[in-house]
This record gives sequence, structure tokens and C-alpha cells, in this order.
Amino acid sequence: MDAFIDRFYADVRESLADPHIQKRLTEAQLYRQLCTVQREIWEQLLKGSGRESTIGRTEATITLQSGVSFYPLPGNFRREISFLKYLTDGDRDQIEKSLRSIGPYSDGPGFEILTANRGMEIRPTPMLSASEPWTLVYQKGPVRLHHATSAVIGDLTGATFDAVGGWTSDTTYLDMEDYFTAHLVGYRVTVVDATDDTTETRTITAATNDRITFAALSFTPADGDTITFPDADFCWLTFGTPAAGDGELIKMADYYNGSLVRVYSATDNWPQTRECIDYYLEDGLWVAVLRHHWTGVPTGTVLYEIAPEITEDLDKLYGYKAAIQVAGPRGRRVLRQQLISDYAELWKACKGSFADTTMDRGPRRIHPPRGDRLNPYEGAS
Repeated sequence: MDAFIDRFYADVRESLADPHIQKRLTEAQLYRQLCTVQREIWEQLLKGSGRESTIGRTEATITLQSGVSFYPLPGNFRREISFLKYLTDGDRDQIEKSLRSIGPYSDGPGFEILTANRGMEIRPTPMLSASEPWTLVYQKGPVRLHHATSAVIGDLTGATFDAVGGWTSDTTYLDMEDYFTAHLVGYRVTVVDATDDTTETRTITAATNDRITFAALSFTPADGDTITFPDADFCWLTFGTPAAGDGELIKMADYYNGSLVRVYSATDNWPQTRECIDYYLEDGLWVAVLRHHWTGVPTGTVLYEIAPEITEDLDKLYGYKAAIQVAGPRGRRVLRQQLISDYAELWKACKGSFADTTMDRGPRRIHPPRGDRLNPYEGAS
């Protein structure tokens, strides 16, 4: 199976059907064309599926600090949806506080989106005893696409190991090279003593790709003991460096949140597509945490791509769109009209596909705050 970008290059050249034009089009030029048509099609999808569509809905963490009013937005930010603080980190069923969107002449409490580049302003200025991680729920825009080879791929479906695997003498650490991820902080770990089936659960307080830290156990782990993560439903892989013509890797935390990551080649357990829910730099590697476990961890040489929202059977739409723009300035009127007709037919199918598989929600009504509204930074009384 080929990566989307390679198929896009082939689709454009095939659609133009002119060897002279094809030779003049470099992959760098075609990639720039892809970035342009990708944004245009993205906006058309949003309009075609409804103004309040949940397409592109994603989340990122913004840590509020005492005395700081202005905060940058994620690199792929398009439109805000809500701003929440969970009682327990990552527990969507326990919302402790929330802030509403406010206008430029409101004194709050709330947050105002200035622009995607200028960031957001919190009013009144937070006065906190400690920094607080909040979750910004937003609609993302299109991201730069690429494909490459993943260096590390992992899952949390449980593992069996022996004491040599890295338990320290005080049993508060577990070392396993390239097995963990910083995203584990706040999740629980369950350790089962194979000797008498003693089970103890701890909350992970620190994590890197080599080590997780939690409170001491009452027993010393030994060969055959098992470790599981009962409340963590995600997997991960690390991004590689794209070769020339294979797209562009953006090295900015949270940039790929909400994007689709597709493993399109491996020895076993492919293809698979997962949504990226967290993206960050760890020990020199850019890690993408993905929603839901792998259906079998891909093995061997794992090739992945940042995939467009359109399904593989319809993504030739990008190639048609780019070919129309390339053919226009070169006076190929007959060819251009044929491409426009082909694009229109495929667009109908694409629009229908999104209408059948997405849920639109009515606009959220925001009421002015009551005079007795609690200060959101103080929590419930």
C-alpha cells in the first residue's frame, strides 16, 4: 500500500496527461500545491457537513499560571469549543471547573480568543496557589502531511516481565527501555504477584519512555509478575524524519492533536488508523499518543503517515483539485473542464460520505453570568 502523498503525486501527473507538464512539476512544487488544496477542501468539508460540525474536534492542555493572562494556542487551532478543568487529570467524567468564551468588552470570568497567532486572554487574571492544567477543546485546521518510518511503537495492553526488567530495591520504579510514555502520568498501574496472586494498584506520578514512578509496593516483584494499565485506552508511536518528497514533519507540541495517523505498511497488523490525542518531544523523539489500543501491535518496519480526513477511496479528490489549478494557467481548457467535471462527481460522493458519518450539533447558547456566579478559580463551595 502506498502512502497518500505518493498517490497524490501520481494522481496529479496522471490527471494532467501531459509528459511535458509532468517533467516540469517537481515534488516540492506538488507538495506546496497539496498544502493549498488541502486547506481549501478542509473548509469545503466543514461547510458541507454543517457549521457546527464536530469534524476536527480535538483537545490540548493549557497550563494556567498565577498572574498570567495571555496564553498561546495550539499550532493547528481553528475555532474554540470549550475550556475545562477536570477534577482528575484526564477523567472526562469529572469536570471541576469551566470557563466560557467572552467578548472583548467583558470583564469575565471567561476567556477570549484574540487570534490564532495572538493566542487567548483569561479574564480576570488567574490568581492561583499552584499551576493548573486546563483542557482546551477546539476545532483544528488542516496540518502538514508527511510519511516516514516509526522508530518506536508501543501499547498498554499489559506485559509479563521478570525482576531483571528494572525493578529497583524500593519498588517505586519500573525500568523498561522504550516501553513507556510521559502520557502515563495520572493513570493507574496494577501489579500482580505471580506467587500468591496479590494485586496492588498505584497511580503513576512520573513517566519517561524508560521509566514509570509510583508509590512503593508491599511485596518485591519477581519473575513472572504482570503489570497492566486498567484505565488507559491508548497506544503510541514515534514519528520519523520524512525523506525528500515525503512531506514535512512539524516539531511543535500538540500540533498533530486530532489528526489521523495511519500505519500503511508493516510485517503484521496493518493497516490501522488512529486519532492522535497528544504529541510532544521526549528524549529526542517526537511521540504521538493515539486513541484506543492497536488491534495487534504492528511489527517489523512500521511505515506510518499523517492521513487526510477523506477516506482512501475518495482521497483522489486532492489530486483532481491540484490538477485543475495546474492546468488552468497552461491553457489546457478542455482538460481543465474534464477535471472539473470529475472533481464535481467525486465531491458529491465525498460530501455524502461525511453527511452519513458525522453528527452536527446545534449552536451552543451562552447566557450572561449571574451576579451570584462563583469565581471559577475557587471551585465549588
